[in-house]
Amino acid sequence: MSDNKKTRRFVTPNDEVKEMLSGKFDGLLEQTVVKPETEASQKLQQMEKTSAQKIKESLTNKIETLLDLQEKTFTGKYAASKYLGKSISDIMTEERRVNNYIQEIEERLNSLTEEFLAPYRKAGNKTFGWNEERVEIYVENMKQRNLIRSGATDPKEIEAHKKYMELKEELAQAKAEKNAIEVAKSDYKEQNKDLIQEVRERNRVKDLEKSGLLEEMGLAEPDPVKTEEESKETEEKTTESEEQTDESNISE
Repeated sequence: MSDNKKTRRFVTPNDEVKEMLSGKFDGLLEQTVVKPETEASQKLQQMEKTSAQKIKESLTNKIETLLDLQEKTFTGKYAASKYLGKSISDIMTEERRVNNYIQEIEERLNSLTEEFLAPYRKAGNKTFGWNEERVEIYVENMKQRNLIRSGATDPKEIEAHKKYMELKEELAQAKAEKNAIEVAKSDYKEQNKDLIQEVRERNRVKDLEKSGLLEEMGLAEPDPVKTEEESKETEEKTTESEEQTDESNISE
């Protein structure tokens, strides 16, 4: 009777996802192999699997590098000449606009990512024996495979991947524009460094005049208003001290 009873296979979330989705590089790691019959063949199988893993990691690193370069691309559309010669007020206004736009895109990316990963995180948390670290590793793998790269086969996930890449492109262009604005702002500083230096000098003089050092050195007359305020403050402190002394004498 026990021979006729079917054994139920324990299915992990990863098994379920593998059955539904296929990744671009999975073939490298999941090739059908003949069961090893000797220790030598087992070592060979392990070497082949290790090599495949290294190839996958290398390809992943190259993709990530390309994405990083894409974000730093200084396109002609957003060349610094677009802002050169503008007033500093206009440049600063544009800088605030672009910073807000970058923040908005990053928030949309985070929202899309969290929504995409929610089912994977939920499945991982339900898996017996998986701690928080194991769940996060699983979730990150699914993010790299199906969201960042084009490993998804589910229509909704394919659409999410496309949207993710569109947002990354928008972010790259916005950051390129931010770079252009920073170049224009640096150019303005260079072109107007004499004015900036004048303002710095004026601020230094104002600070020196307010400090009281010039009066102390006899290089300036005391400020009448300031002197009067100091006299009133001294008088108030003296009166307060006398009142406290009188109260103390009465209590005795």
